Amino acid sequence: MGRVWAVAAALIVGIAGCGPVDEGTAFADEFESVLDGREKVADYSVDGYNTLPWSGDADVRVTLVAGLADEQIAREVWEITHQDVDPWVEYDLVVEFPAASGDGQAATAAFRLGVSRPAPDTDEAREEVERRAFVARSIVAQGRGETTMWIDTFSRQVTSERDPAEFAAALCAADLGEGYTDLTVSSSDEARPSGRVEFADADSCDDLAGPAALLDAARQVGELADYSISLPEGTREHPAVSVSFVTPPVSTDALRDLADSLDIDLTVA
Repeated sequence: MGRVWAVAAALIVGIAGCGPVDEGTAFADEFESVLDGREKVADYSVDGYNTLPWSGDADVRVTLVAGLADEQIAREVWEITHQDVDPWVEYDLVVEFPAASGDGQAATAAFRLGVSRPAPDTDEAREEVERRAFVARSIVAQGRGETTMWIDTFSRQVTSERDPAEFAAALCAADLGEGYTDLTVSSSDEARPSGRVEFADADSCDDLAGPAALLDAARQVGELADYSISLPEGTREHPAVSVSFVTPPVSTDALRDLADSLDIDLTVA
């Protein structure tokens, strides 16, 4: 990540004595005052961490009100990050906003920014936020029923009532560019079978057809209890598929042969 919008930038190193001793928590208190009372902010949380004396960082989560267009989201996020609170504290900002799933039901979209100093007053900065809002909205729009997108330090995750393998195929058809990076699509807690598809990056879509075909074949073998598809990443050269059945089938030999022919690592639990 870098600069404000995860575009590489120089790391700012604080100098001892330039701020309060408990810099992280002091930043959190000050940033809460920035967020308090903003009309487009429905809810927020700010957690500050005092990593060393006169040094800290923070996690900020902001939930925006419903009905905002992507450009309005970009403007609000820019105004929040443009605040000159404490330039020595870097923070992660998670932005959540109401959206709609593919069938019009409630959905929550989210994206994340790494902020290292007040946002620059440039079109590029606002356009980057707008792009991230568009990608997040586009992802949840492919879901069905209540669809929620959330993120953590390492990944973005979406849960939906739509079958994850079907959901993943729809996302690949949508051409989301960088939107596939570290994205996991999961079924809702009540779904049967439960499922999960893990993307690595945009190239993952090129590897989805084989696992999807293998999953279709597994459904013909017996009723699935759960499944997962992990697309190639790093040292994992081949897709990995794991399936379990409600009732163990008499034989999975044909399924294993198909997996071998497709260069897929298959696990039958």
